[in-house]
Amino acid sequence: MFDESSIPRVVRILERRQASLWHACQLIDLAAHLHDGRWHRIRCVLDDVGHEFAAGRSLTPNPDGPIVLQLAPAILADAAQVEFSLGGAGSLSDPGTIDGLFQYEAAAGFPWSARVAFGERLSDAFGSSETSPIDVRLAPRRATLNLRHVVAVWVDPVTAAEAQLIDAVAGLAESAGVALRIRRRTLLTPARRDIWTDFARLLGDGERPLIQLMNRADASAALRDWAGEMHASRREWPWGRFARRLREGTLRYLAAPQGAAAVRDDDTREDIEALAGFWSPTRRASAKGTRRAAPRPASTLAPPLDPPRVRACGHPARAWEKGVCWTCVGRSRARWRYEG
Repeated sequence: MFDESSIPRVVRILERRQASLWHACQLIDLAAHLHDGRWHRIRCVLDDVGHEFAAGRSLTPNPDGPIVLQLAPAILADAAQVEFSLGGAGSLSDPGTIDGLFQYEAAAGFPWSARVAFGERLSDAFGSSETSPIDVRLAPRRATLNLRHVVAVWVDPVTAAEAQLIDAVAGLAESAGVALRIRRRTLLTPARRDIWTDFARLLGDGERPLIQLMNRADASAALRDWAGEMHASRREWPWGRFARRLREGTLRYLAAPQGAAAVRDDDTREDIEALAGFWSPTRRASAKGTRRAAPRPASTLAPPLDPPRVRACGHPARAWEKGVCWTCVGRSRARWRYEG
């Protein structure tokens, strides 16, 4: 556990490595975050868990949600307490041990300096085989998240009832008056897009066991092969956890007309109030008479550009692309993983 006296050193170590913190959530979670702005306790990890699925490994996508906020290390400076937890190895108490969480030395340079260690390397360093993923939990000093620490929002390619998740995320940001850099995750294995399509279609009516997905004639070959690999690896429990959270936290809201999901007995007042602004005014106006998702308003994807010869950050125009200065954010983002 790190208190306010040691947090600045933790921030300097992560910034030197150009590392990021990653917070995944479901659509209803993001709606609540943007609606009331309160984050009582934030759970992050040091690596983008959803990248492993996108790269083709036989794993589930991130069970915490298909929306991932990439956060700059400076967010820790707004916390009263920060905890780096390694499962059976407990939590860290000395900032000097943080370097041991990474695979390479900081001098290796980005992106190598930001690569998180795993398996035996972590076991040797911290004396436990249960050291992954590395949880970072912080308690904000003012129970609010300063959105200036959000480097980008990465969205998995989820579509339900012809509504795209990335449009819903953009709509929520517009309704809340928040400018976020919203980006669609690149799938390094293209067949993963077929699997995401099947997830949304098949989970809409309820959860499906892996053995059923393996034998569905209406499922894509990519999904059947993936389900077979998961079943052979005895990953029914993580699949069930992922499927349940995706269906309850994202799909049922995304598939509802203009986000007006049917209110259930277990919905909290905060859920209902957050959903009142689910779709942006732009989306509601364009959705009349059509089921197809409207194009994302450009204003929600990135802050407005300055004239080419002047940049607010002082970097030259060639460092910018689609409203983002890669010189500024490159130190905390693995660019090869994502679309620009």
